[in-house]
Order: sequence, then structure tokens, then C-alpha cells
Amino acid sequence: MSAVFSIIVVANGLNDPSLAAIAQLENEHVELLVCANDTGMFDAALLNAAVEQSSSKYTLILTDHQLVVSEEWLCQLANIVGENQFLGASGYSLLRATGVQMAVHSQLEEIAAVAPGSQRIDSGVPVEVAVALSEDFLFASSDYLRSQVFRSIDFLAGNVNVGSFIGRYSLRMKLNNRSVLSVVGTVAKVATENSKKTQKYKKEIKSFLQGYDGLFPINELGVRCWQRNADALRQYDEGIAASIIDGMFVGVDLQFKQKQKGRIVVTGKANDVILSDTSVRMDKLPSNETVVLFGIGAGELVETLLRDTNNEVLIVEPEAKLINYLWMRYDWSCYVENGRLRYMPIANEHAVLHSISMMQTSRFLQKVLDVNNIPTQVIRSGSYHLYPSFYKNLEVSLNWFLKLNRVSKTWVGKEKQVYDVTIVSPRCAIFVDFAECLHRLGVRTRILNVPDKANELTEDNIIQLLASLNVDASKLIVYRNRSFIESEKISLAAGLEDRIPGAQLSWWWDVPNVASFIDMQLAKHSRPAMAFANDILPVLPEGSVWLPPAAQSQFCTGELYQGDLIPGVSFVGQSRITHLKTQLKVISEILPIIGGAKFNELTSMFERFDNFNELYQRIVDVNEGINQELDVHSIKMPAQVYYLKYILEMAESAAFRVASIEALAKANIPLSIYGDDDWVGSGVVPKHLFKGIIQRKELRSLYEQSQLNLNLNFMQVSSTVNPKVLDIAACGGQVLTDVRPELDVLYPDSVIRPYGFTDVNELPDIVNTLLNGNSSCAGEKSHLRAIAERTRSHHSMENRARWLIENFSLQ
Repeated sequence: MSAVFSIIVVANGLNDPSLAAIAQLENEHVELLVCANDTGMFDAALLNAAVEQSSSKYTLILTDHQLVVSEEWLCQLANIVGENQFLGASGYSLLRATGVQMAVHSQLEEIAAVAPGSQRIDSGVPVEVAVALSEDFLFASSDYLRSQVFRSIDFLAGNVNVGSFIGRYSLRMKLNNRSVLSVVGTVAKVATENSKKTQKYKKEIKSFLQGYDGLFPINELGVRCWQRNADALRQYDEGIAASIIDGMFVGVDLQFKQKQKGRIVVTGKANDVILSDTSVRMDKLPSNETVVLFGIGAGELVETLLRDTNNEVLIVEPEAKLINYLWMRYDWSCYVENGRLRYMPIANEHAVLHSISMMQTSRFLQKVLDVNNIPTQVIRSGSYHLYPSFYKNLEVSLNWFLKLNRVSKTWVGKEKQVYDVTIVSPRCAIFVDFAECLHRLGVRTRILNVPDKANELTEDNIIQLLASLNVDASKLIVYRNRSFIESEKISLAAGLEDRIPGAQLSWWWDVPNVASFIDMQLAKHSRPAMAFANDILPVLPEGSVWLPPAAQSQFCTGELYQGDLIPGVSFVGQSRITHLKTQLKVISEILPIIGGAKFNELTSMFERFDNFNELYQRIVDVNEGINQELDVHSIKMPAQVYYLKYILEMAESAAFRVASIEALAKANIPLSIYGDDDWVGSGVVPKHLFKGIIQRKELRSLYEQSQLNLNLNFMQVSSTVNPKVLDIAACGGQVLTDVRPELDVLYPDSVIRPYGFTDVNELPDIVNTLLNGNSSCAGEKSHLRAIAERTRSHHSMENRARWLIENFSLQ
């Protein structure tokens, strides 16, 4: 005979001590199904499998193992629940938005379905106004539960990352027309008369329901209005729609209560905030303009601008919950459909993602100001003071952009072509060498050194540099990477090239950072570029070409060294261990937020390890899963996903670098490590092997005199051959490098090619073989001479300069 009730719980295993009490309920009427996994939390697939396996008429999904459950209580729930209805209750939840705390109950004997107004609903009578489910239990008929497949679990997880806000699941269900929902309040054991304690509980539930209804007015009219707005935006831009809709369930839990005269009270922040569009003063409504609203306000201003004018309205609102709330009260779907209403989504899941949204918004609004054919006006709405610092930063960015527009007009007509080419470089020795090669080849060349950090450049500095490029013009301007500033402060750097005459070209020696990614996506002009790696070409403008790195001139001249060699391995490079830890911290914080509990283990994986090789292997193991999860979110936050993938690859290459040095040190291979103090401070390199910082003028002597030079790629240059490999090869030094794409292209003859390796675990043996001369070519001067000749004849900086002259007709 089938059981009447199935109780589904989650635990670390069948022998979990927390299951002892609930296991005593098992009998011919009650079956217990345990979802066992390492996290001790539900996931959708596991829960769906348990529901399918249940053989009972009713199913109870229980997250609190300490909740007192009896067969009599299950029967009471069965008498209450409707055919297509879920029941849920909160044994203990602190509702921050309303200040209500629903107490823990040591014994549950009376169950009451409660609707707003705190009236008692008799068993079997449906609740007219759907309200919240909670995270402690969920009860329904097994057939109905099987028809509602769980796609994601938030309210069931019960931790700080997911599910702390009561009502998220019920909102999702209701907005998608899934079911009729009700809340079940629990009261303590009392006599038949109403005690003060019972009245207190009912008052708490009433207060909770009123607050909940203020945030999510789950009535049929509000739901249909929300759905029209959501569907229209999905048709216009699926990514923006996903960002706003998913934004209901992330960030700080806020609640909104509608008051008289269009005011909205927002609770959940440190202090309550009142939103009102009546404070927005305009002498008259704008007409035939693009109105950028800093904040969606209380909805009235948006409604007026759309209904009573012919303006285009662009809403910049970081609080997705507020947008969703107003979607239930105002139907703006037709304005989205005809293109008059647009939204700028802001990611609020994490501070890093939010900062990237700031960069996106700043650059997007700059573009709106730059290309709009109709006047543009920025208005502060009634919700401006929800995120004042966010909007003030945008205002600073826009004011700078407008100032630059005004100043740049004064340069028009004053330009005089003085140079053939100007090299704009952030004090980079490689690009200084490039400029000197062009000069030696007879090209009128200027090197314009600029800071590589945004805070080193003021607005006046930038204007002076731009004025110089305009007045003393060049036939061609070549940038290292993007523009003047290679930092991520896009508000100053964006669009500077648009104000410079003549041809412009970027030579990308780094993988573009997120600021560059955003800038290129929104650039006014798409300019083909050169990339030092083929891997970069897909993210560069169409028509870009591969121009590989080169050996600097100082390594390509003079006779090859013939003297004695310094025994052992030399390595020159920063440890980047601090960067590595920061990148992994960001990844381990963000992935559980956007991907759920399955990523909760990342923090311990990345913080607790015995050695860096173990950390490297862990990063490799989770790389595919993280990238798959990020791909899911790319449609709604492409720049944020680009950034997270970018730092994940940087972290992997950094861990590989440190693990390689660690492996050699543990194998007692003679080492000389040049770089930052973190090599020693981290314990990776013994103090006696650490040589500190080496000066550039000393590099050639080190490269050509070392028995073996080790190269380990990192960060931006991890996708191709590091120019350091070419420098060492050009001066006749022996080099061993981690294998990179294009090494076999630069050196097609395998006999005349620097040595490479791919596995950290094999590195000590390979190094010992090369040091001991057991390799057929190791240490042979003819072999090194052949590699040097190949490098000097094909991959010197002068070769690259000649290519530029020929392809851009500089002579």
C-alpha cells in the first residue's frame, strides 16, 4: 500500500545526526526521502528526482530538520490544501523590511491560512489574495508538485547567498501563472480562547502581509500589467529584460509601500526613504527631446513624459526591484514597442559588477550625447536619492564629456601635419624602441609618453595632449592598446580618439581589459587594429590583423656571447600572488550569487590549499563549470561576464606561474629569481634564491650568460609568445617557456625553436635534462645561434617597423 505522506529533506548523508527526530515518523503512512549531497542543501535536479520518486498522495518538502512534525499535523495540512495549491510557513524568519519577527515554535498544533486583514480562513476555503511562501516547508499534493518542475532553488537553500527573502519563490510562480498561493501562519499551543500570544502572532502575520503586498501586489490586475511590460521588453531586448527581471531577487531586500499623493515609502535600507516625483520641478515639459531620467522615480514622471509628450525616455535605475514594482502599476509596454522608452540595466549582485555597470552607463550616456540628432536633457527623478553617489559619478563623467566637446571645437582648422607617425605609449620600453626603429628608418616620428594610470592624468593634462595631437598632427597615430589611459577608469578615457584628425591604429599587446571591451562596443567609429595574438582578433573591430610581438633592438645587435655560463635557472618576473588572491576572492564571492549554492565551495577551495600546484589544479578543474555558468548570464550582463572570464584566465595563468617556480624550488634545482618580495613572503622561494629587482640595462647580460632562462606567461600576455622569449632568443640565450599558441608559427622548424613545456609536474625533470646536457640539442652553440639568427631576421622590432611603413605608406 502506498504511503499517504512523503517527507523530503536534504542532508549531507543518510547518517546525518540531524535526521534522527524526523526519521522516527516513518511508518506505513509516512515515507522519508533524503536528498543526500556534499553541500547539505537542495538543488533543483535533486529535488525534482525526489518528487518523482515519491509514492504518496501528499508531499512535504522540509528544510528545517528541527521543526516539530507529527502525522496529525500532516493530516491538518492535507485538509487545508487545495487541489492546485501550495502551502508554506515560516518557523523563524526576520523580516527586515517590516520589522516583524515570526517566532520559533517548539510545538505546532494549529494551522491557519491567513489573508490580509488577519481574518481566519476555514479549512478548504481558497485564499483570495496570494501571498508569500517561506523557506521552512512547502506542502502540496504529490501530483501537483510533480507538475511544477523546479528550475532553480532559492528559498529552500536557507543561507545568506540564496533564499533569505520570503516570497521570492511565490512571486516567480505567480508571475508565471503557475499556481494559487497562500501563506500558512503557525500559532503556539493555546486554549480555545484567543490569548494575547495568539493575537500577537496574527498581528505579526498581518503586518508581514501588508508589507509584502506593498512590494509585490500579487493581484491579477498587477500581474497582468507586469507581464505586459516584461513581454514588451523581452521582445525589444532580451538581455535588458533578463537583467531587470532577475534583479528582483538579488541585492538588498527592499519593500515598497504606496502612500497618498503618489508617494512610495521604501524600507530595507539603513533608513526609510520616501520617493515622490512631486519634488521634480520643471517650468514646462520638454518636447521632442531625449530625456535621460536619473531614477525611475515613483512612476508619475515617467507616465507624464510618455503620455503627454513626444519625448524619448531613457531610464537609468540601479534598483530593479523598484522597476518591477512600478511595472505592476503602470503599463508602459506600448512605449517600449514603439521605441520611446528604453532602460539602462544596472547589475547590483556584487560591488564589482555594479562598478562595471557604472562604466557601461557612463560610456553609453556619453555616446547618447555624442550621436543624438535631437536635444538631450538629464533630469533627476524622485528616486535619485536612493543611489545618489551612483548618479553623481555619472554627472561628473557627463560634465567632463561636454567640456571636452566644447574645447575640441576650438582646434578645428588649426591642424598642421608635422609628423609621419606619433607613437602614444604609457612609458613602455617596447614602444619607445618601436618609435626609435621608425626614426632610424627615416620616418618623421614622435613618441608621446603618457601615464598608464587614470589618476595620474588630470582633465587639463588630457586636453593638452589632445591639443598637441590636433595642432601638431601626424599622418598616422599608433597607440599601445587603447588610447591614452589603459586603466579601467573609462569616464576619462572614452572616445578620446574621436577628437583627433588623421589615421589611428592600436597595436594590442595585452588582452583588452573590461574598460576597453566596453569602449570598443560603444565606440563611435570602428577602427581596425593590430593584435599581438590571433586569440585577441575576435574581440577587436572587423578588419584587424595579426602582428606578432618582437625582440627589442638591444637584444638583436652585436656578437653572441661566448663566455662561461652561470649554472642553474634564471627567472625574471613578478609573482602576482596578491593579484591572484584578489581575483579568486572576487570569483568565489560572485559565482554563488549568480550561480547558486553549487559554487559555495569555491571560497574554501581557493583559500585552503597545501601548495600552489594544488591551487592551480583546482582552478583548472572548475574552469569549465564556471565558464558554462557565466555563458548563461552573458545575455544580460556581457561586460560583467567578459570581466569574470578575464580574471579567471589571469588567475589560472598566475597560479601556473607560481606553481612552476614552487616545483623547481622543492626539487632543489639551482634558481635565481628576480622580482617582487612576494616570492619570498609567500614561502614559494627561499630567501637565498631571491635576487630582487633587476635593472633593464642588466637584462641582456643575464639572458645570455644564464645556463637556462625560464619564461612563464601571465595575465594579458598568456595567449601568445611572450616578447621576453624573443629577447632571450635574439641574444643567443637558452630559453624554456610554457608552450603558447603561435610558438610553432614564429619558429616553424621544430629544430630551430625554443624549448617548451606544458605540465608543472614534468617541469623539474625537463629542467634537469637541459641543465645536465642530456638533450640532443641542449647547450649546443650552433642550435642557439640558429634560433638567434631566425629571431633577428624575422622577429626584430625593426622588422615590425618596416611592416608598418610598407602597409601605411609612411615613406
